[in-house]
Amino acid sequence: MRRVRNFLISTGAYWLSDYPVGLVAYVFGKLNNGVIYGYSIFSVIAMGFMESLGRSVCATLGAAIVVLSVDDEKPQRWALLVALLYVVIGRSRYHWARDYVPTTWDRVEQISNALWPAVICVIAANLFVRMRRGSLRPAA
Repeated sequence: MRRVRNFLISTGAYWLSDYPVGLVAYVFGKLNNGVIYGYSIFSVIAMGFMESLGRSVCATLGAAIVVLSVDDEKPQRWALLVALLYVVIGRSRYHWARDYVPTTWDRVEQISNALWPAVICVIAANLFVRMRRGSLRPAA
């Protein structure tokens, strides 16, 4: 029964953290407005990171909800479900026009855009757990 409750908490944390994505992405989209990226692989990956900043902040919120709500010894494992949902549902948001064939650069940008919120979610969950246990204390 505890696993079912933790599963429901994790999926609910995803849906709760997914609601403000539009507003947060709009605010962070202003940072990306007018930026010209180069023609290297690092520029394409950076473009994917910058475009997914709003989803990354909301994924951090989802990780915090899971870590604070789940009743388990290792709640960061349940944050993996939130990260997985951000990858799966984030990938489905890309729709290409019928007459446009995406290039390799478009695919690399799409993959980095989809994976970055999941990476941030996992890192944030691990940091939140460490902060809760007291092994990561701020300098006094």
